[in-house]
Amino acid sequence: MSNMVIKDGRINRAFISVKNGFSHIEKKGALGITAGAGVTIEELMNFAAKNGLSGMEFMAGIPGSVGGAVFMNAGAFGESFDKVIKAVYIADKRGKIRKIENKKGVFSYRKSVFMKKQCVITGAELKLVKSTPAKVKNRVKHIIELRKQKHPQEPSAGSFFKNKFPEYTAGRVIEECGLKGKKIGGAAVSEKHANFIVNKGNATFNDVVKLAALVKKTVFKKKGIHLKEEVRYIR
Repeated sequence: MSNMVIKDGRINRAFISVKNGFSHIEKKGALGITAGAGVTIEELMNFAAKNGLSGMEFMAGIPGSVGGAVFMNAGAFGESFDKVIKAVYIADKRGKIRKIENKKGVFSYRKSVFMKKQCVITGAELKLVKSTPAKVKNRVKHIIELRKQKHPQEPSAGSFFKNKFPEYTAGRVIEECGLKGKKIGGAAVSEKHANFIVNKGNATFNDVVKLAALVKKTVFKKKGIHLKEEVRYIR
C-alpha cells in the first residue's frame, strides 16, 4: 500500500482485498485497456508496453494498484492518472456495478469523487495512444531511472505533501526552510527529496505524524504556506 501512514498495533477497521477477484487486464479496441482494481501499476505498465500503448509512462515505478491510483488520482512529474482514464467501474453500496465516465468534476489534483462515495472501485477503462513496444519500454525505463535519481530509496509513504502548481512545490519550500534531514524518532525528512518522510529503521506512526506537524508548522511560520498532506492517515 502506498500513500498511507498506518497506525501501529491493531486497527479496528474492515479492509477489502481486490487482488484476487479484480486482477483481469485486457485490451479494449485498438487503443484501450480495461484493468481490474487489483492490477498493480507494474503489471499495467508491462501490459501497455507489450501492446505498444503509450500515455501513462509517468506512472512507472509507483508502488500501488489501479484501484488505489484511481481513488487518489495518483501521478508523478506533473501528470496525473485521470489523463488516461476513460471510465471507472465501481460497486455501489447495494452491490450494483456501475460505470462512471471521466468527465469534469470526477477528478482533480490527487483527489477523486470516489473518496466521498460509499463504493468499491472494481476497475478502470483507459484510453492511450499508439506507439511501439520498444519506445514505451524505453520511456518506462527512463522514468524509473529518474525516480531513482530524484527520490529516496528508504521506506516511505511516497510524496508526503501536496504541491500547488505553479505557486510552489512542497519539496522546494520544505528544503528552503532548512528541514532536510530533520528527525523525530526513527522518521526523517529525506536528504534527497524534502517531500519524503523516510523510515530510518524504527519509525513509529507517532514519529511520522509529529514530524509532519513540525514541517507544516515551520513552513507556515517561515513561508506563510499551509501544506496539506497527500498521504492518508489510517488510525
